[in-house]
Amino acid sequence: MAASDDDLVYRFRPGMPPAAEIWLMTHERLRYTPRVRAVMDVAKVLLSQHAAEGLRRQRKELV
Repeated sequence: MAASDDDLVYRFRPGMPPAAEIWLMTHERLRYTPRVRAVMDVAKVLLSQHAAEGLRRQRKELV
């Protein structure tokens, strides 16, 4: 909401939010179908990359 206000300026960047678990659920019978498996595999990779980038950014800000 405040990001669209040109009069406001960031003075500090907040730390990473607390870790949270993300659950991707599917029906037992669909779990290993190629399309569903592909979505779950891609989601795992993308979320892992996003989390790793957040950790790198946080460590860089501490230095």
